[in-house]
Amino acid sequence: MRLERAEVWGFRNLTSLSVDLSPGLNHFLGPNGAGKTAFLEAIYLLFRGRSFRTNRIANVIAREEDRLVVRAELDADGLRRSAATSRDRDDGRELRVDGVAGRKVSELASLLPIQLMLPEASGLVFGSPAVRRSFIDWGAFHVKREHLDDLRGYQRAIRQRNALLRQARGDIRKLPVALEAWNAQLLEFARRADLQRREYIAGLIPLVEDVMRRLAPELGVVLTYEPGWPNDRTLEETLVETVLREVKLGATQSGPHRADLRLTVAQGRASDVLSRGQAKLLASGLHLAQARKTREQTGADSMFLIDDVGAELDEAHRMNFFELLSEEQCQVITTGTTKLEPMVTYKSGFRTFHVEQGACRLIDG
Repeated sequence: MRLERAEVWGFRNLTSLSVDLSPGLNHFLGPNGAGKTAFLEAIYLLFRGRSFRTNRIANVIAREEDRLVVRAELDADGLRRSAATSRDRDDGRELRVDGVAGRKVSELASLLPIQLMLPEASGLVFGSPAVRRSFIDWGAFHVKREHLDDLRGYQRAIRQRNALLRQARGDIRKLPVALEAWNAQLLEFARRADLQRREYIAGLIPLVEDVMRRLAPELGVVLTYEPGWPNDRTLEETLVETVLREVKLGATQSGPHRADLRLTVAQGRASDVLSRGQAKLLASGLHLAQARKTREQTGADSMFLIDDVGAELDEAHRMNFFELLSEEQCQVITTGTTKLEPMVTYKSGFRTFHVEQGACRLIDG
């Protein structure tokens, strides 16, 4: 799948924008505040259903507009597809796929898998476990669509279980009898979600190792999945052993919502020993490996959205990264304040656009 044309109306300072994209690399350059990142944000909103900068949709709608619209025309091996979203200030929304309204965000997400790399991409290494869980679950969703439903079921069971724990007010003797039923639901959804994560990571590990041998062989990256409870216990055993503490805290302390992907390098835990540049290299490798796994499992090529492409990567590593992107046949949209280096090549084509005050024009390619 390739994004051929993107149209944006009423999105931040992009009042009306239409762009015909290369199936390969597309670089948007211009001064800060020109609208480059807003364009990435609009594409992300369409295919991921949310902004990567704010939780309030009203913040991204242009001041003089009541709603925003993002529309995309896609090429699926010669088959024309389309996707569109409109959002108003009250978060009313309409999603369309091939002109048909009432579609789900998950359908658009599976139509064109998005890999987002912001200047703070090293947060995948330095950030909280929630960041890495999100990374795992995004990949697992593309391999098994039911993963999203199982996670939602688990989260619903966690909310109900926590409400019952709080009802006890710190006294285990006052624990509602309904807890046992919610434990059963929680354990079943947890079993499914955990199995899907384990299977996904088992397939991802050799791909990460292969990519990192190309990007930064000196790091010696090792990935270890931590499920959210002790490895020498089942989750059911852990819940029984910790129920007294959970009653006092009013919250479930073990389960897939506490999982993590431990990242280790030759010198120790990655978050403790890597520089920001090295962490960005590792994060880049993780995204590349995830894109490769998505293609191997589903046949879908990922699109990379890379904001401030020059941040924290030196020229040599940047060239190496783009070479791998080209080999993976990923469509890429990058932003920056200057042109990309002349030695950047891309097998599927290369276009450069200039953005200023919300307007965009093709200047090369």
